[in-house]
Amino acid sequence: MKRICLGTLTGLTLAIHMTALPVLAEETPAACQEIPVQEHYGKESQHGGSYFVLASLLEADGIDDFRLHYQIPDGLCLREALDIEGYENVSVFYAPPAKGFEQQLHYKIDAVKDGEQRSIVVIYNGMLAMSAELGYYVAEFRNDEILMYALYDDVPRYQDIRDMSVRILSGEFPPAVGLSWPEGSPEALLDGYDTKRLTK
Repeated sequence: MKRICLGTLTGLTLAIHMTALPVLAEETPAACQEIPVQEHYGKESQHGGSYFVLASLLEADGIDDFRLHYQIPDGLCLREALDIEGYENVSVFYAPPAKGFEQQLHYKIDAVKDGEQRSIVVIYNGMLAMSAELGYYVAEFRNDEILMYALYDDVPRYQDIRDMSVRILSGEFPPAVGLSWPEGSPEALLDGYDTKRLTK
């Protein structure tokens, strides 16, 4: 795994505060009744420069609040439960697409394996959309690191997110990059995982 200083790559100092609402309410949302069909769906991107922009945006919250932040739009519901070998209680939550400068949750896949809780999220980031024209990204916060798997230029198709989540949880789809903030470091560090799939 290659580790590089984020600041030396991007030269960006961005100030944006994202409201911290990283968990679902204690009550499990009701099952989804109807999910509207989008006129257009986004395409997956592995653009390396856009990952650097996203990392800079996520770093802006600082080390004291280093994790994924997002708002949960109204209408959150349980889309389905998945059966993945070795996991229990794999639930897919859906929230209607919402845009704005605050990060907005679109999908959240909760899974438990051997006592470890994992949450893969699909988030819309308005600043990322303005900067890189790729507003949606797939990520999870695990072992004190933000792992980033994919970017999308518009609302992603559910089947794509479903398939990717299964591959992530099964260990078949590693993150492209990760963002960590080691103790004592003045800034976050970008960790390269499956960098071969990054494009210029």
